[in-house]
Amino acid sequence: LDPFCGTARTIIAAAARGASTVGVDVNPLACLISRAKVTKVPSALLFKLIDVIPEQAERAAARRSNEFEKRELVAGRKVQWFSLSVRRELSALLTWLNELRLDQHERLLVGAILSATVREVSFCRDDQWKLHRISKLARRRFSASPWLVFRRRLTSVAYEIERTPPLPGAVQIVTGNTRNLASLLASSGCRELFDVVLTSPPYGDSRTTVQYGAMSSISLAVLRHMKALDVGMMLGGEIDRVCLGGAMSCDKQIMVDRRYWRGGRNNEARRRVAQFLQDVELSCVQVASVMKRGGTAVFVTSRRRVGGWRLHLDEFIVDALEREGLKLCGGETRRIIMKRTPFVIDRQGRSGNRKAERGAVRTMREERILSFRKL
Repeated sequence: LDPFCGTARTIIAAAARGASTVGVDVNPLACLISRAKVTKVPSALLFKLIDVIPEQAERAAARRSNEFEKRELVAGRKVQWFSLSVRRELSALLTWLNELRLDQHERLLVGAILSATVREVSFCRDDQWKLHRISKLARRRFSASPWLVFRRRLTSVAYEIERTPPLPGAVQIVTGNTRNLASLLASSGCRELFDVVLTSPPYGDSRTTVQYGAMSSISLAVLRHMKALDVGMMLGGEIDRVCLGGAMSCDKQIMVDRRYWRGGRNNEARRRVAQFLQDVELSCVQVASVMKRGGTAVFVTSRRRVGGWRLHLDEFIVDALEREGLKLCGGETRRIIMKRTPFVIDRQGRSGNRKAERGAVRTMREERILSFRKL
């Protein structure tokens, strides 16, 4: 079980070794991508689509843009995330995809490829983990073709399918909230207890940590126009509110134990930290309830800086799981390798690795691996 599976890297690696796996995530886009990774689609179909894309793109370009259905490609946002030419091509691409006779598995895979295409042809900055646009000058110079990007990504996936053997293990993806894990799994037909839990929970609340919802909503707003694609449309704020720490329902006066976070009573981040830790504890209770006695749980976590102070999430998780009958068997610290985000970011989006930059914040460089055994 990975109760915070994201796009399923961990459980797919486990399934490749023969394990029967279940992944849970609250983000509908992450779950769509996860299901697409394990869906069975013949590469021959994808190569047929690849061959006809140039012809379809030429036909679309020859038609007047107002012949395409007008679609709101980014919902709930006041600023533009696509150039006019990109909006026209995305609309034409959607029209073509909706005309294809694809089965459920094929549509799922094509939708996942389209979601990656949307991100690449948008004004989103690549060097930030938060949703920031490229500069005004860069937006004027920006040039991208959804047809070409989609074709390139489709080609990459087709070749990957050809060289990737079938998974010997089973994979099931469940969309839902880990705070209700036991009932969520039961309603999805997962009634057996788990031997192993391997996961990396969020290091902080979604809205202020990575804008998980904001990034996902860019793709979801386009994918909702694909016919018969089973993905729920959620705005960025809606996704953030169902993530850990997003509800903000805890008492404003509640204090956080200084063993975990040393921000004081007047720290503006206090309530946010308290809500996040409350949700983490609920999730730990749920994870423990679906494990077998003698089972193993491995948590990979880190210490994020919040309100000027490090949040000792690893120590909090140890205490929360030990209250549920899990014994800490081992722990180690390691450098975060192949880090995909910058070591220094700027809150306003002026990112880089210059420490003197105004508003710059150092990001996490180490992570803690904690191993538990359920007594």
